[in-house]
Amino acid sequence: MRTLMLCSWPAALMLLTSLSLAQEGQPEGALSPNHNGSVAVDPLGFALFGPTVNAEARVGSVGVGLGFRWLSPGVLANSLFLDEGDSFGFSYGLAARGHYYLTEPLSGPHIGFAVEYLKTRVENKSSQIATVSSYVVPQIEAGYRFAWPRFFLGGVAALGYAAQVADDVENINGGMSASLYEVEDESSVYGTARLDIGVFF
Repeated sequence: MRTLMLCSWPAALMLLTSLSLAQEGQPEGALSPNHNGSVAVDPLGFALFGPTVNAEARVGSVGVGLGFRWLSPGVLANSLFLDEGDSFGFSYGLAARGHYYLTEPLSGPHIGFAVEYLKTRVENKSSQIATVSSYVVPQIEAGYRFAWPRFFLGGVAALGYAAQVADDVENINGGMSASLYEVEDESSVYGTARLDIGVFF
């Protein structure tokens, strides 16, 4: 895995700027402060590091929640993690995060912190091996959420560090050469973006 994801930041900044400008034209009273939480999906992940599903619960002006990432179909993830002849096995991330909303509960500008556990499985059928790596990714997040009474559209940018904490090489398809390979430490700076499309509850 190469230095992660700073190439996704221009798209993130453009997204956040567009959402902020859109929020300025929102009718007064369109938001409700009585939401208990939200659920969102991230279709932008298909172009970056895999789609995510995120859920959060409101605690005052703070949203606390969990997220799941399916890394394997992400176009940018494939270009960074895979070499010629490689393919993803099931690769995923599990995240816990908290965000403080600066103006309205669960809407408008927000800042927060997240920690994601990321597990990748990269298979090479010609070498008959699979490389399994685990990362812990602490990150600072900031974003803007454009909200309607029941629905919302939001952009989030994140910056952190992907620390590789475990790795292993396994034999697959009857291979016997896993012991000949070593996994390089690919810890690196991490930057990404997310587009949240969701509903309040």
